Amino acid sequence: MKLIGSLLVIVATTLMGAYYSNKYKMRIKSLLEMYRMLQMLSGEIEFSRGVLGESFLRLGNRVAKEYQVFLQQLSYRLAEGNGQTLEENWKQAVEEHLHITYLTKEDYDLFISLGEQLGYLDYEMELKTISMYMDRLQLKISNLEKEMTTKCKLYHTLGIASGCLFVLFII
Repeated sequence: MKLIGSLLVIVATTLMGAYYSNKYKMRIKSLLEMYRMLQMLSGEIEFSRGVLGESFLRLGNRVAKEYQVFLQQLSYRLAEGNGQTLEENWKQAVEEHLHITYLTKEDYDLFISLGEQLGYLDYEMELKTISMYMDRLQLKISNLEKEMTTKCKLYHTLGIASGCLFVLFII
């Protein structure tokens, strides 16, 4: 009976290590999708020189599922003319519709800061702002990718080691 319990504990902690490793990889994937969305937004602004609300709506059909509802709701809010600025609408849309469990608070704060910069600039400044944000995002992604192998191995090792240690304590 102790052997079965011990194996279950080791399996559970190993799976927890795998979960955190996968969460780290999915964070990078989500940030890459965010980067891709911003590339498309930049292109939309540059070539159509359209209204941001319309650009968000057009992008909502071409981006990853996580970002579709966010962009569509942001577009609808701006079309309503509810008396709020783009910054306020952006922040509300992020808080209400952008629930990606893999992103950290730091990631969300960085994304919200982009919304604070858009909406009151001319189109060239908006392009430069998006480009600057994309550079910051690319730097973050490259740093995370550099650390990925090490951290993923660490999560797996800690999962197994903590299970073994816990088994030693209970035996």
